[in-house]
Amino acid sequence: MLVWGRWTSWKWPRRPCSCVSRTTPFATYVNNDVEKTYKLVAVEVPVKRMELEQERVESSANLASKLSPLRYLLHLHRTKQQHHVVDECAVCHDRMPAQRRMWPCAHVFCLSCTAHLIKQPSALRCPTCRTPTTERHILLVNDIHPQRPYDARHRGGTGLGTKVDSIVNRVLSLEAGAKCLLFSQWPDMLRLLHQALTSAGVRCLVVAHKKDFDATLHQFKHHPAACVLAMPFKYGANGVNIVEATHVILVEPLLTPGVEAQAINRVHRIGQDKPTTVHKFIVHNSVEEGILVLQHQKQRDYCVKKHDKETVTWTDWTKLLQLVRDQLAAKGQRRVLERTRDVAVSDAHPATRQRGVRTNDVV
Repeated sequence: MLVWGRWTSWKWPRRPCSCVSRTTPFATYVNNDVEKTYKLVAVEVPVKRMELEQERVESSANLASKLSPLRYLLHLHRTKQQHHVVDECAVCHDRMPAQRRMWPCAHVFCLSCTAHLIKQPSALRCPTCRTPTTERHILLVNDIHPQRPYDARHRGGTGLGTKVDSIVNRVLSLEAGAKCLLFSQWPDMLRLLHQALTSAGVRCLVVAHKKDFDATLHQFKHHPAACVLAMPFKYGANGVNIVEATHVILVEPLLTPGVEAQAINRVHRIGQDKPTTVHKFIVHNSVEEGILVLQHQKQRDYCVKKHDKETVTWTDWTKLLQLVRDQLAAKGQRRVLERTRDVAVSDAHPATRQRGVRTNDVV
């Protein structure tokens, strides 16, 4: 038996206890924290009960605050799966903007409707479920990439390769009305992308010949809706101002990073008043990874030596072939991964150092 203040000899009961093991001594389950909590004199019981009740209230409030973001994430997951559902505010029935207010009950309303409800003299309640809340519990959330309606025919892929599928999915995930420039050095790849984007319901213009460049560019600039302009690096990487576009897609890396910088500068230049994003696509365990490594080396050499003209030397080709041999020896399976980063001014190419550019590298 256990007596307050001292231990006396006692015998383990033959009948098993419901909360401890039959073969494990009870003393192994007793520690100092348990003793402080449950070994109380009679006068301490009311005080301890009040402390535990206060902890229960605080824990319940903390749990409720954590469940609110969880419910919102589950709501986003269900919304992304139902691509045909148009996200709209339940109060004004307008299309939901990128910035919206999420209530503790996980219902989401636009900023103007939430501000109007907060100004009301009556108690603040959710317009949908009538759950009471306060202004400090209403969160501001931002949907960075609201998706366009996605065609069910392309959920299984285009069948033209993982890179083409990734580029099509990226274009479909851009904000509504966004215009995009797409660069590649291979005409066959441009034709495949034009076919895949057109099948997905995206307006895509291709510059196949230099003589058609001006007419195609004029059509792209004056197109009222979202549009993609696909062109080779040699046609659109120099001397063109296309600030109507806010996204640049580089289908494959180049050994001359200056050409990529010139392509990026078609949208990232004086007169651009919107954020610009660069999307790079690299196939894992392929020669493109080796080109990317050499590209970074040439960028560092450019910053040190200040070359006026970039050239591909025999050493570059030797390093590239060695990287390819190492990758083939690893026998890794090709896959598409996504890595998003913000390029600092110190890491960017000298030709793009006017201001920071957001880039998305898809490997």
